[in-house]
Amino acid sequence: MSPSRIQLGLNQGGKNDNFYTPNSLAKRLISYVPIEIGSTVLDPFSGIKKPFYNNFPVEQLNLKIKQYEISDGTNAFNQKTRFDWIITNPPFSDLGRTLEWTINVARIGFAYVLPLHSLSHNRIAWLESTGWFITGFYTFENPKKWQINFPHAFVIWTRNSNARIGTTNQIVKPQGKLFCEECGIVLINTTNHYCSQCEDLHES
Repeated sequence: MSPSRIQLGLNQGGKNDNFYTPNSLAKRLISYVPIEIGSTVLDPFSGIKKPFYNNFPVEQLNLKIKQYEISDGTNAFNQKTRFDWIITNPPFSDLGRTLEWTINVARIGFAYVLPLHSLSHNRIAWLESTGWFITGFYTFENPKKWQINFPHAFVIWTRNSNARIGTTNQIVKPQGKLFCEECGIVLINTTNHYCSQCEDLHES
């Protein structure tokens, strides 16, 4: 049986957005971000346990950090203060809105944990058109507590087009497995792909 949108964490209610990131994983992912000394860093969706916020290298890099968490009474989407870096595990159910908010708040870059099926060609192209480029991409094994089997990656965007991952100005769709952008199921990489879940035709 194909996974539903709710199983994939794509429901608009956000009920499946609460995936706790282990401290050890958050700390390792943060180490991949090229944060400079004296930077301002925000975790806009910190969660109850605040794994990213609590592991920012504040003393080592003399950082000024802040966190927002809706359960604490602060909704990130209502905040307009700008920060050098935004780093977190964002709500997957409202990713479009999250990215639109992010590119207006981040100064230097942002780094998010994302399901791979959310990195569609159109989404990456749109971010590039607004001046944001993928400059870091790190996969990791899903924490067992998540109890989900689709892959995730920690993706870093900056305004540095020279450091953009890739060798051409065109985004190349990945070979091998493709994911339906609507429902997230895996599609076999042939000339044309038909998704029985959402009855849509996909071209490779």
